[in-house]
Amino acid sequence: MQRPYGGPLQDTYELAFHMILHAYLDDSYDNDWYVVGGFLAPKSVWEIFGARWYSALKEKPRLGFYRTSDALALAGQFQHFDREQRDDRIVRLSEVLPLKNFFGISAHLSRNDFEEFFTPNFLPVYGDPYYICALYLIENTCLAMKVSRPNPKIVDFIFDRQGKVGDKFRTVFDRGIKPLSTSLFPFIGQCRHEDKEKVLPLQAADMHVSWRRRILRGIVADNATPADQRMVQIDNKEYRVTRDFLHRTATFQKEHGEEIRAMQRERFDE
Repeated sequence: MQRPYGGPLQDTYELAFHMILHAYLDDSYDNDWYVVGGFLAPKSVWEIFGARWYSALKEKPRLGFYRTSDALALAGQFQHFDREQRDDRIVRLSEVLPLKNFFGISAHLSRNDFEEFFTPNFLPVYGDPYYICALYLIENTCLAMKVSRPNPKIVDFIFDRQGKVGDKFRTVFDRGIKPLSTSLFPFIGQCRHEDKEKVLPLQAADMHVSWRRRILRGIVADNATPADQRMVQIDNKEYRVTRDFLHRTATFQKEHGEEIRAMQRERFDE
């Protein structure tokens, strides 16, 4: 049986996938692409990662947290850095990313496909590509886990905080996606949103998803960061949201529109 993740991690695959897994995910977008992505790893790997990432943040000059947009613009947390200091720090942080039992995952959606399918088919409350990309990434990650032997015990999905957008997605996940998916994916765990400034793995997700979007734009060579070399060493799986998936999701929205609207009114008083 072909494993869903190939490459240098073949020998450690079984070790990773009988554990509790956490996927930490962020989003990145421009006028052409919307991407949700980050890293999937066993909980034990994340625990070791946290201490090392924190140590790299606190080297002088100290960072409170990492955000790629701040780093590229020498703004925010990086406003007191020069370019050499910035590049050195990105390298140090990227070196914290493990090369074993650690997987990059992402899903992307073109703006053109979203606009073509969204307007006639989806509820206005979901007028954001985030919902589609996040749902598609969860589904495909779970499908990959389904064919692994052994299956993981639990896969939790932790996203960067998205305000009301995140709250609405979590509601749909808790009341729709998870109940409908448990029979197929008994290991599907929680979906929650956390603050990137406080949750260190989400800062790594920021680094990854920025890289994935720049690849889609074809400008990696012109706008590379010192983290890119590390990213290509990590086993990565990326999914483009298909038109078939958009059609299936649109059909679900039409068939369950009243239930979803009632759910939104109950939670958000809409």
